[in-house]
Amino acid sequence: MARGKRRTISTSASKSMNLNRARKRFLVTFTAVLLALLFVLFLVEEFFVVRNIRVLTSSPFYTEEEVVSATGIELGEKMFAFSEEETRLELLRKLSYFSDATITKKYPSDVEISFVEIPGTMYVDVFDEHYILAPDFSVIARATEDDLAVKTRMHVITEDVVRCVVGEKVVLRDEEQLALLEEIYSVLDSVGLAEQVEYLDAKNRFHITLNCSGRWEVDLGDSTELEYKVKMLKGVMESATEEYGGQVGGKIDVTAGREAILQLYTDSAAQS
Repeated sequence: MARGKRRTISTSASKSMNLNRARKRFLVTFTAVLLALLFVLFLVEEFFVVRNIRVLTSSPFYTEEEVVSATGIELGEKMFAFSEEETRLELLRKLSYFSDATITKKYPSDVEISFVEIPGTMYVDVFDEHYILAPDFSVIARATEDDLAVKTRMHVITEDVVRCVVGEKVVLRDEEQLALLEEIYSVLDSVGLAEQVEYLDAKNRFHITLNCSGRWEVDLGDSTELEYKVKMLKGVMESATEEYGGQVGGKIDVTAGREAILQLYTDSAAQS
């Protein structure tokens, strides 16, 4: 009887000890998990924050500060607080010259920004506003007089613009006028002169004029034999520059189509 009773006491004690061990294991595990969570929170709080924002692509239209500001990301912000894709879309929405962008998180604390710009090559006026156009005459953005895009792009002078909506092709009252402008730009671009043209005046389709490099006043006449005229124009400018130096300028008349009339500026004429 005594032996049986001692066995019963031993079994109860064993169960109690096992329960205590289980409680201790639970407490140890719980404490370890809690400490791990606290450590992760500490890392997030102290290490996974934005400390550097690098803009990898340069832009003629926006400063690095403007690009960073458009993302909405701020130094000291948690790395997990923003989405790369949502930030990319926000950047494209705010900066209309961008056709694509990439936002990359470089853990623990860096963010990199790169982008692709639409090549705005010209602009048109609608009343007192300027609209930047892509080579296909789609509207990229509205710009002010002080914007670099206006100062460094071809000014297309026409009185027929009736609609400019960002993302859409410019609408002219006369569709033939738009077709003429597209043809002129295409020819100028094909011979490498488009970037040198400061203005293109096509208000009168029979008397098209332009200015190259701020030094050459050019009369194209109408669009007959346009490609031949433009190639001849380029040859005349290159020959005159080679013979008289890089600052030479003047008037070039290629309206005849098969010959060019060159009138160089004298010093007094160039100043007037």
